[in-house]
Amino acid sequence: MTAFLNKVKGLVNVDFFIFLPIIILYLFSILTLYDFTDNRFFVKQVIFGLIGITAYIFTSRIDFSFLKNTKIIMSLYGFSLFLLVLTLIVGENINGAKAWLNLGLFSFQPADFVKLVLIILLAKYFSRRHVEIKFLRHIVTSLFYIILPILIIMKQPDLGSAIVIAFIWLFVVILAGMSKKHIIIFLIMGIIGSIMMWNFALKPYQKNRVLDFVNPMRDIQGSGYNVYQALVAIGSGGATGKDVGFGTQSKLHFLPEHETDFIFSAFAEEWGFVGVLILLSLYFIILARVLYIAYISHDNFFAIISLGVFAWIFVHAFINISMNMGLFPVTGLPLPFMSYGGSHILMLCLALGMVSSFVSSKKNINKKHYTEFLGY
Repeated sequence: MTAFLNKVKGLVNVDFFIFLPIIILYLFSILTLYDFTDNRFFVKQVIFGLIGITAYIFTSRIDFSFLKNTKIIMSLYGFSLFLLVLTLIVGENINGAKAWLNLGLFSFQPADFVKLVLIILLAKYFSRRHVEIKFLRHIVTSLFYIILPILIIMKQPDLGSAIVIAFIWLFVVILAGMSKKHIIIFLIMGIIGSIMMWNFALKPYQKNRVLDFVNPMRDIQGSGYNVYQALVAIGSGGATGKDVGFGTQSKLHFLPEHETDFIFSAFAEEWGFVGVLILLSLYFIILARVLYIAYISHDNFFAIISLGVFAWIFVHAFINISMNMGLFPVTGLPLPFMSYGGSHILMLCLALGMVSSFVSSKKNINKKHYTEFLGY
């Protein structure tokens, strides 16, 4: 079996600690979607997954050193802002958010592309200034890069993506060496900013989601209905689930958005606690591998990209699962590789393919860290 895997790996040059969990999560997704959606959703998800897997294999073979070029990364940043502005002008309105560009056969969410571009931009900035991170001006400059896309995304409005971008930035600057004093300053600024957002930026339905989180039973027939039904679905799954195709909450349409925001609840109802443990284990393997690649990377640029991708996947999975369990306000973030939709699958596959390429290129690996990690 080992010889066979090595032969396959030699042909496609993938990192199986990332590639296999992606495949399994994707199979879970299409099995769950096939159970309770029409053929249009199922067929599209199959196509999205195949495109994503192809993108992963392709990007895992590329040397991304060219992204260190300032002109290239700033061009990508400018293009990403253009896509966000274009979305505000001609974007498709879905569930009250103008966050998608209609490309005919499918819709694309530019915010997913922006997340990857910002990770690369932050890696470029901090890989050259990791010693000077103690100076506040570098933190403020990096903050400026994310503020503009966040403001545009909030205008759509897409609070979930704005939270993800802010978390990625915070995670990267803290690990890049941000001082405790600056951490406290920005936490205070974050609290002040949250108060201002509550009073001037959040829409009424967004405020209701926060209030429902504080008091889940305040309006279970109205704004709190989705979370209440999600909890019912999870609880009814028990230890081993109702079996594939027998999830009543989703099949009978008691659970809204069961193919996107609340696919975790639909999955938990059919697969039970055992299935949820398997699902969480797959995310853990991917995240642990990405952290490991960051640890052994010889180049700070590649290490910071890996850390940014880790933060991206972690916050998506954490918030989605938490909101399904009533532990976080509903934000509309997809569950990585599980929720229906092509944008997040494609961009996450591109990002993980990029991280995998750092290992395949031996010059990017710190051999000392590699052997220390293995215990030699």
